[in-house]
Amino acid sequence: MLKKLFRTYFKKNIEKWIFFILFIATCIAFATVIFNLPYFKVSLIERKIVRTASASTIERIDLKPYEELKKISIKPEDYFKNFSRDIFSPLVEQIECPSCKKSVAKNLDVCPLCSYKFDTDEDGIPNEWEKKYLLNPFDPQDAYLDKDGDGYSNIDEYNSGTNPADPSSKPQEYNPLGKYRLARIYKKPVELLFDGYMKLPDGTFSFVINMQKGTHFKKIGDTVKDYKILDFQKNLVKENRMGVEVTEDRSMLTLETKNGDKLNLVYHQVATEKELWVQIEDLENRKMMDLRQGDSFGSFKITTVTENEIELMDNKGEKYNLNYKRSKE
Repeated sequence: MLKKLFRTYFKKNIEKWIFFILFIATCIAFATVIFNLPYFKVSLIERKIVRTASASTIERIDLKPYEELKKISIKPEDYFKNFSRDIFSPLVEQIECPSCKKSVAKNLDVCPLCSYKFDTDEDGIPNEWEKKYLLNPFDPQDAYLDKDGDGYSNIDEYNSGTNPADPSSKPQEYNPLGKYRLARIYKKPVELLFDGYMKLPDGTFSFVINMQKGTHFKKIGDTVKDYKILDFQKNLVKENRMGVEVTEDRSMLTLETKNGDKLNLVYHQVATEKELWVQIEDLENRKMMDLRQGDSFGSFKITTVTENEIELMDNKGEKYNLNYKRSKE
């Protein structure tokens, strides 16, 4: 009877019975987890707290270095006071005073040891004077501006001891240029490039020289912007580069400057020469003209330029010397 019942109901439906048993076991396990979840959660948190508290020790932070740094930031320490520097003390950048040769803090207006007046932008006007009249001690160009529009630059006002912000306060000086004024003398770099050469049928050479965004074709004895071509030396050098013999052109062109100095230009190598330029201001049109020796403006021609003065000649042949004083205290 049992065997017949087993064959009839159980053996024929064994897959269904296995699925039913697994389903009942899964439901029992899920119900057990649901009912015991609060206990597991509390137990885990308690064990974590106990383990953390027993494994670590909380220490109080030392606030003394922070308090010391806070005092220094609110009221900086006296620079000339000797003190021992720790990792929290600010590092004061130092420079050497050009006058007394002592180390002082950077960005000072006046040296506290010898009263030397610093000129950070090196425009000829001390920082103290520039700040007094609301100029920028870090901008060298403002020395040549006209703050009050009286026809005189800020550096002229400083050299004369007048107020650059008051148009009624202006230097009283003799100006032979009339409506023109000497603003400054400065050095301007000029790039020269010996770019090529070619042998002519008569045996001489023609040279290609690039200068001031212009290309010039000249021969020995010719002049290029006040530079006279004196000599040419052709030089071809053979070199072995990674087993390959290469011929490199190192020909040299020798120029003579207007001061009589020699300047050598190597083939395909840029040479930089600093020339003296003059800045003349047209007081009527408020325009600046950048000129150099040999150039003309109005009825004047610039005959000589040095770092401290220029020599002019008018159309009547009379000569004038104008000094350019760059004051450095």
